[in-house]
Amino acid sequence: MIDPNKYEIEAMDYARKMAGEYLGSLGKTDLQTFTKEEAEQLVSVIVGCFTEKLAELAATLEAR
Repeated sequence: MIDPNKYEIEAMDYARKMAGEYLGSLGKTDLQTFTKEEAEQLVSVIVGCFTEKLAELAATLEAR
């Protein structure tokens, strides 16, 4: 992402934290050791949390 705005940065930070929680639940961080399902779930957590947070922030802006 080139030149993210403050909302995108906040959404990325949230997604990073949620990805960290997922990795913690697996007890591993070496992507080479992930099963296909674990890797797909990590991507899902990152993308899903980013888009959910961005939508939440957008809704807050629209409510103003």
